[in-house]
Amino acid sequence: MDEPRMSTMGVLSLGTVCFLSYNACYAGRSILSAIMPEMVQETGFSSSTLGLWGSMFFFTYGIGQVINGLIGDRIRAKWMVSVGLFLSGVVIALSSCTASPIIGGLCWAACGFLLSMLWGPLAKVIAENTTAQTGRLLMTALTAASIVGTMIAYLIASVTSAQHQWKWAFYLTGILLVLTAILWFVILHIWERKKYLHTIRMSAATVKGLLPLFSLLRRHHIFPILLMTIINGIVRNAVAFWIPTYITEQFHVMPSTSSAITSVLPIFNLIGTFLGLKLLKKCKENEYETSIILFAVSMAMFLLMSLTRSHYFVLAIIALFLANAAMASACNIVFSVYCLRFRETGRVSAITGCLDAVSYLFAALASPIFSAIVSGTNWNTTVFIWGILTAIGMFAAMAAYKSDKRAATQELS
Repeated sequence: MDEPRMSTMGVLSLGTVCFLSYNACYAGRSILSAIMPEMVQETGFSSSTLGLWGSMFFFTYGIGQVINGLIGDRIRAKWMVSVGLFLSGVVIALSSCTASPIIGGLCWAACGFLLSMLWGPLAKVIAENTTAQTGRLLMTALTAASIVGTMIAYLIASVTSAQHQWKWAFYLTGILLVLTAILWFVILHIWERKKYLHTIRMSAATVKGLLPLFSLLRRHHIFPILLMTIINGIVRNAVAFWIPTYITEQFHVMPSTSSAITSVLPIFNLIGTFLGLKLLKKCKENEYETSIILFAVSMAMFLLMSLTRSHYFVLAIIALFLANAAMASACNIVFSVYCLRFRETGRVSAITGCLDAVSYLFAALASPIFSAIVSGTNWNTTVFIWGILTAIGMFAAMAAYKSDKRAATQELS
């Protein structure tokens, strides 16, 4: 069953409002990382303290993905997304007003949970109101939105850092989230009144309990996918969180310069995402084979960064950009291709939420570990470890590919 569920104009409108909402979400979650070098210089907070804030965000974001993913299959996206955006915008703005590391950490922990209210419901709305092909394009647009949102955060940080007004980075981002929340609520309220939106009830095969859902996931090679998602989450999130600090400390540049350089990174990630879709076609729509190649590229680039040390600035930055672009593309393959396998079960929100959860929970654990590694050794060792992690992700993708081949052979025999 794959019939169109909305008109062409409806699909474009749906894609636009989902894009704007997820764009705002990523601007909110990226602003702390983007402004961190300036905060270290202008406030009494150390990079370790701010890194802990980031870990608290990732942890509650991950836990929230499970909880809100399950809730998202039962509560309308109009409420989930608008409440998450509105309250997180308020919390981000207020977080700049505290001089307490504990209160600041609690603010970012709250922000993590609130922003986790978006992903599952957005994926569910898209999956249930579009065909599989259109759904893939719109899910890719969400990946693009996350990249654009990150870029907006770094641009805001670059401008405010240049003026030594780091608090305004939080104020402007908070305002953006609040305005987007209002826009989302108004548009979806109008659509609901006109009955434009379609909702799939949870199938009998998955609503009765966890065992039927677990069996469904196992048939789709969930275990190697989980490992891929964990590694990807660590590299995309924990690593990305430290990129501005890495550039500042490894190459001894000003924080404003670091933020300006990092603001270009999302453009590479966006290009990498769409090149990943081209690669998917070359791989005959096999998401596992595509992921193997993307993890291999990222691994090679991190190892190159480690070898160049601090001697070749331009080469190291290019390698860093390519490594992250490959991981952004690998993430899109999982969430825009693999997750749509479950679109007719009515459990898209829960499944995407749980996969995203493990991604962020492990990123939360990895961030302080990276901080300790840098403090105890140097950035070259840390980058080498990033390369080892992507190698593990590549082997997980290979395991999924082999499992899929075996399953296809058994079906034919």
